[in-house]
Amino acid sequence: MNTQTQAYGEPWYWDNRYTQDPGPSDWYQKYPSLSPLLRLYIPHHHHRVLVVGCGNSAFSEGMVDDGYEDVVNIDISSVVIEAMQKKYSNRPHLKCMYLLFI
Repeated sequence: MNTQTQAYGEPWYWDNRYTQDPGPSDWYQKYPSLSPLLRLYIPHHHHRVLVVGCGNSAFSEGMVDDGYEDVVNIDISSVVIEAMQKKYSNRPHLKCMYLLFI
């Protein structure tokens, strides 16, 4: 039984991971690879974009750099959200929120 895989839904797993490896990580694709598709379906202005499970990815930063004006990141790891809030404290178009599971 692989407990690491089973722990993906647990905040403690991600808190430990981001404490041990704080560098940015994009698990799927980096923003420039997907930006043409996103621009096609999500106009830059007047839309709030929600990034679920943002981790410490630079994807949202790329969206804001590309002109998106309201990007909201959420994650279950308080460790990564605190780090992202500090990193992007001077970026008002980029918000990071902790998603609390009860």
